[in-house]
Amino acid sequence: MGTGPTTFLSSVRQPYALILMSPYTSIKNAAKAILGWASFLGFLVQEKFRNIDSITETNCPVMVIHGKMDTLIPPSHGIDLFNAANPNVPALLHMPAKMDHNEFQLEGDLVDPIKEFVTRIKKAVNPVKDKPKKIVESSKEDDSDSFEEKNSN
Repeated sequence: MGTGPTTFLSSVRQPYALILMSPYTSIKNAAKAILGWASFLGFLVQEKFRNIDSITETNCPVMVIHGKMDTLIPPSHGIDLFNAANPNVPALLHMPAKMDHNEFQLEGDLVDPIKEFVTRIKKAVNPVKDKPKKIVESSKEDDSDSFEEKNSN
């Protein structure tokens, strides 16, 4: 399922968690990034799912995975969604250094980080009030993978 319908459903239902891979903030913003100089054609794109709006209404733990090398959907979309996530729920941003939109290491970029995310949720007596430490994201030029967490006060 795509990130648009998934984020929308998580805003109107109560899933266990929301995991997004290479998400866009909105279809129009993604079209602008893809079309480049022809971005003025963005008005032709119908806006069905605005993840940047839906994610604020999501009340479950959120994980955003977005590769630093993604040339289709800019990594800034993943960062913006992570920052817009409901501040009352745990959120994790994972940005593998060498991951592109379609090229990634299944175990290292997806499976292992998702397992860790689910483990953290399971261990938390109350995942909404559990306060994990904040891990500062490394710079975009850095070759290392980066994680960032946030949680409610």
